[in-house]
Amino acid sequence: MELVTIQEAAKVVDKSVHNIRDYIQRKRISKYNHKGEVIEKASNGELRVDLMELRAFLQLVEDREQHHHHAGLHAEL
Repeated sequence: MELVTIQEAAKVVDKSVHNIRDYIQRKRISKYNHKGEVIEKASNGELRVDLMELRAFLQLVEDREQHHHHAGLHAEL
């Protein structure tokens, strides 16, 4: 596990903080406390994400988009 704040994660993966929050809200990635425990609700400043989990999710998204593109489908679909 590589736990980081949302702000740090956003910088590392070149996404906005809003994107990271959206992935959490849609349960694409989990949220953790500073101890590495999965949590439902975080205290102020306690919320962390696993950078490895985030990167794996983004890789799946990219792979799916590449597959979609190579299938000759419209990029916006």
